[in-house]
Amino acid sequence: MALGFGWNSSAQTTTLHYTIGAAFFDIGTYTVTQKIDGDSSFYSAVSDVVVPYLFSKYKVQFITDSKFYNDTMILCHVDVIVNGKLRESNQTVYTGGNYKIHRVDEDENVRDEFLDVPAIFVTSSMLFFNEPYESEYYAQNYAELYGFFNKIVKSDKNSYDIIDKKTGRKTTYSYKKGAVVSTDIDYPLMTFGLTRVKD
Repeated sequence: MALGFGWNSSAQTTTLHYTIGAAFFDIGTYTVTQKIDGDSSFYSAVSDVVVPYLFSKYKVQFITDSKFYNDTMILCHVDVIVNGKLRESNQTVYTGGNYKIHRVDEDENVRDEFLDVPAIFVTSSMLFFNEPYESEYYAQNYAELYGFFNKIVKSDKNSYDIIDKKTGRKTTYSYKKGAVVSTDIDYPLMTFGLTRVKD
């Protein structure tokens, strides 16, 4: 289950809405929110996708919550829910010197381990609000669900590719005024992506 975070009513909140498309069809929605409260930043994201398969449909939800303090991620929790049942989850917690990961994959294998890095600065959800200008600071992106880092490479004036560590496939984030306007995700069977909906 995703975690809820508390914050003051004075927190600055920004929410972005996207449609998810594949092969000229809209298949779902994605909503991501940033809350800034003093030295803390909170990111929450929810995607709802319905995928038809033969004579049935799969409803997939991706839910993530994370908290940063002074630009360092201190907690992140991700759930993937398929047709109302938890399929995968990952919780990453900052211990003060590294990170502890508790992950349950789609085969129900449990992995508890430590990620030996002093700090995590960049995650997929926070990238929606932060264009990765500085190459060293934004050299890699923490994949919240899988618990590893992917490389970030500038591909165009306001576009950046995230290269999947395991598959080599890329996700392209395109920005306007510092926020993501669209993504293109290179998936084995097709390319799909997000398109920002005007608020």
